[in-house]
Amino acid sequence: MPTYTYACQRCEHRFDILHLDGEQVPVCPKCSEPAVKRIIGAPTFKLRLFTSELREMGVLDPPSPTDPNFEDYER
Repeated sequence: MPTYTYACQRCEHRFDILHLDGEQVPVCPKCSEPAVKRIIGAPTFKLRLFTSELREMGVLDPPSPTDPNFEDYER
């Protein structure tokens, strides 16, 4: 299900709601105002990488010899 960001038109509180289109428009969780407006923003996503992949890409440094998992590190 997509996550949408809303802004309350009374207190200007911004909040995220996970719901499908066609469902009832939420009320503000801070002041219970029913007049909220959906904010259009950039989509978000999570990229899941393993530590070894991040090291191959140069994002992470190799572990130090004092690291307890140093023996498991593939060079």
